[in-house]
Amino acid sequence: MSDIVIYHNPACGTSRNTLAMIRNAGIEPHVVEYLKTPPSRQMIISLIERMGTTPRALLREKDTPFAQLGLGNPLLGNDQLIDAMMEHPILINRPIVVSPLGVKLCRPSEAVLDLLDSPQRAPFIKEDDQVGAGVAMTVAIRPVALEDAAAIAGIYAHHVLHGTATYETVPPSVAATREKIEHITAKDWPFLVACEGEALVGYCYATQFRDRPAYAYSCEDSIYVSVDHARRGIGRALLAALLTAATDQGFRQMVAVIGGAEPASIALHSAFGFEHAGRLPAMGWKAGRWRDSVYMQTALGAGSSTSPAAH
Repeated sequence: MSDIVIYHNPACGTSRNTLAMIRNAGIEPHVVEYLKTPPSRQMIISLIERMGTTPRALLREKDTPFAQLGLGNPLLGNDQLIDAMMEHPILINRPIVVSPLGVKLCRPSEAVLDLLDSPQRAPFIKEDDQVGAGVAMTVAIRPVALEDAAAIAGIYAHHVLHGTATYETVPPSVAATREKIEHITAKDWPFLVACEGEALVGYCYATQFRDRPAYAYSCEDSIYVSVDHARRGIGRALLAALLTAATDQGFRQMVAVIGGAEPASIALHSAFGFEHAGRLPAMGWKAGRWRDSVYMQTALGAGSSTSPAAH
């Protein structure tokens, strides 16, 4: 049994899909059928606090006594709304998933992928015949081209302006992005893009970890996915391809410098065998607070078992 808990309603398709995605990652969670075994009042309060939400946001309206009980009344306080959940557990929206990476109401079901430290093991088809987000089935990965600069700049701009994974605060121009592509490819370092049809939906690259010559066999990775294509396995597909390309290029170590200590990025790298190498507190000020930077590392190829000259 894992340390993941799902508050599950087997009559709900979203809940069933979420549970299936957890199991498709090779994880058997603790399943709480909360209509049979309702959580305690204190547990409901704790879950709400850990999700950073409110009792009203957790209320389910469809197929519940929400309207009959007059719960749409904005004058009702949090205690009254929780009282209603205690008396009628069907009012608790589902599924809620608890993992070491956080707590979420997983609607849509793909939201659970941010809480898993293992990738999807196989293509996943949801009950409505949609392709599950765990595997990017229609995405092709290829080397970057200079013509990709505008699309890459657009993807990165969103992360600069709205995320904490990068500590840049002003998005680079298309011209600057083109120069970066030229610099990285001129060094024969890997720079890959993920495309869905004609659309570029993600990219990644590996560059020498530091400029000094002795760092020549160590690289740092960067991976960014279009916000419209998040949680579809594209980051996993890119990292898998990048690890191969960096190994083929002769790198022996790969380091991930994770700005903002982003849980999803930590989970992604952990799934590929990266280990924590350090944490630097309060390294960046972004989005109104200090952000930690997490370092993770994995060996490539022969790693440190032989000297570079041996190959």
